[in-house]
Amino acid sequence: MYMHCVGVSGAIMCWTTLVKLHLSGHDPNVQWNCLRHVHAAAHVQYYTLQGADLTENEQNVIQGRDLLTVEETRRVVAYAGFKPLLPIYWALSEVKAVLQADSLTDSSASALRYELRWNEFLSAALKLRAECSMIVNLLKQPVPWAYFHLLNLMTFVTLLLVSYFLAFVNSWVMTTAVHGVICLIVLGLKNLAGAMADPFGDDVIDFKVEKLLAGMYDNSLANITEVYTTCGSGLPDGLRNPLSVVGAVETFSPRMPSVKVSMQRAKDRRATAADEPSASSIEVIQFSSV
Repeated sequence: MYMHCVGVSGAIMCWTTLVKLHLSGHDPNVQWNCLRHVHAAAHVQYYTLQGADLTENEQNVIQGRDLLTVEETRRVVAYAGFKPLLPIYWALSEVKAVLQADSLTDSSASALRYELRWNEFLSAALKLRAECSMIVNLLKQPVPWAYFHLLNLMTFVTLLLVSYFLAFVNSWVMTTAVHGVICLIVLGLKNLAGAMADPFGDDVIDFKVEKLLAGMYDNSLANITEVYTTCGSGLPDGLRNPLSVVGAVETFSPRMPSVKVSMQRAKDRRATAADEPSASSIEVIQFSSV
């Protein structure tokens, strides 16, 4: 079950990365419109797992996090189908509108570019829908009636046999202690299995739904707001290319260096960089000498 919860988070992270890669040049409102619906789908997924509709407090949470409007929330509540699918569809609609607009303004291979980008977004959306469906389907598969009562019968017979054989032990203290520990273990495992059959709720061992949602939300914002400048053919200062070759001698081994070598190499580079004066300090020295 937890694997599919992680799958929901992973699908949203992939979606966020696609938005950042393909829609980075657009207005932030465009990016948020493409992001907020997938997060709304995750909220609707976890809030409706118990079979009930969104409560007023849950609707306020979704609206207060700027994921859905009042009208959009009303439409999700009134939707008769699989509710998380509706915000996913809205997210795909937002992306499709943006990509189509881009294809009209881009004259170079616009149709091919549109299809490739659209397929990437569609795959991420379908993965998110699949993970949500798996969680719901697993919760709707209760333990068979015969298996459950057979397990109870086996537990009762086991404890009965243990108590019968412990009755022949001379020490009543040992009998009571051993039988108590065995009962605690067996009955405890039985109750724990019953509690883990539905890991979504308010029990101590249940999944912390708000932490899962907060992790997805924070990861998306951190990803979409992080700025990276591509290096191209240039290599950042302090790095060396293991693919470079001087004559017939490689500058350093193409094999990955060990932890000790890597740490020492990084320390040497920082020490060298600290000893070498920067370009700004050289200009200041030259100016002062003049």
